[in-house]
Amino acid sequence: MDDPKSSDVVQLQGGEIRDVDADQVRLHQGGARSISAGEVEMYLAGAGSIRADSVHMDTSTAVAVQGHTVVLDQSGTASVVATDVKADGSRALLVVGDTITLRDSGTAILIARNVQGPVETILDTRGAAVAGLLAGLAIGMVLLSGSMLRRRER
Repeated sequence: MDDPKSSDVVQLQGGEIRDVDADQVRLHQGGARSISAGEVEMYLAGAGSIRADSVHMDTSTAVAVQGHTVVLDQSGTASVVATDVKADGSRALLVVGDTITLRDSGTAILIARNVQGPVETILDTRGAAVAGLLAGLAIGMVLLSGSMLRRRER
């Protein structure tokens, strides 16, 4: 299926779809480029971006997930932004949320108000702020030196 779909319920078992806009989306061994829904359930599936009130991923992957409640079970994602995130046996590069519950899970960067469970991160909130500051300074110096080189060439 290549065309965008809009409906109350979309169920996909095996196969792929580009863009989905529905109240409920259920993917089983399938994939979608982008999903916008009230509720998303994925099992052995993949998605590019997900924007939903409730997301439950079981043995699935996604690039970006945004929602109110996100549950990751043996799943992986590049980024999760949600009010409530629960991860069990999962991995994410970036997790941002109000309440994060982790069990046997890891993140590279974790920004949260409340964290429950053991945390395995490369950067915590303070470390992310320092890394952002250092990256900003480095980029600023590169841009400044490039500007100075252009002035000399004139």
